[in-house]
Amino acid sequence: MLGSSPATPTKFKEWKRNKMRNLLGIIIIILSIVLGLYVGVWLLFIGGIVQIVEALKMDPVSGMGIAIGLLRFISSSFLGCMSWFIGTVIGLNLLK
Repeated sequence: MLGSSPATPTKFKEWKRNKMRNLLGIIIIILSIVLGLYVGVWLLFIGGIVQIVEALKMDPVSGMGIAIGLLRFISSSFLGCMSWFIGTVIGLNLLK
């Protein structure tokens, strides 16, 4: 049964350790989803668009600013997914 605690002390320690590992695994998975969204959407996707617009507004147009903003924009989905994937793999390994 999932909700009941075992009778012997050694089984209780093992049961408690497994519950803590599961809880830690779930917390890591949730944090990796939040981190992936933050890195992929906010820092790189929106930040890249803002950087391109700011570089185009400058009096002498900054080619380097446009290039870096475009690189951030293009790599946003890959780096966001990678930060989510690495955290999820770690969390799932704790759930075993």
